[in-house]
Amino acid sequence: MVKVNIDHIGILVKDIEKAMKFYENLFGWKIPDEEPYRGKIGFVDEPGFKYKYALLKAANNVYLELLEPVEGPWVKDLREKGEGAFHYICAEVEDIDKMTGQLADMGIKPTFSADFQTSLTEKKYIVTPSRNKIAFLPRERTMGTRWELIERPIKVR
Repeated sequence: MVKVNIDHIGILVKDIEKAMKFYENLFGWKIPDEEPYRGKIGFVDEPGFKYKYALLKAANNVYLELLEPVEGPWVKDLREKGEGAFHYICAEVEDIDKMTGQLADMGIKPTFSADFQTSLTEKKYIVTPSRNKIAFLPRERTMGTRWELIERPIKVR
């Protein structure tokens, strides 16, 4: 069995600045000064898929990822579900190859695309510029919950 930890929880927001202030005032959660999410606030700008994001440090090495969709499928999710809607859970895995193998044995094929629908063909995950390996699991195969899997090249926990 592969070791798995909850890394972060993504939620949809209408105004990322307002949401950041809210969570800092409510719980004291703010952008961390330490890895793995030091200073993580930004904007993703892909064709048909644009969003602002910020990762806030919560307790017990769990983070909250605020997602403000600007363009793409998450705009519809925000409109339908409302602000503060749960979007996905990210699990840090120590070996994504073993994990995707276990998933394959269960009939679960990882995906990666803006809409979480496009299946990976020959790859089991994508590799980000920071060398993180990431895969998403289709919620219709995971009891209705969207999951993101991440394996980092440098272990921080």
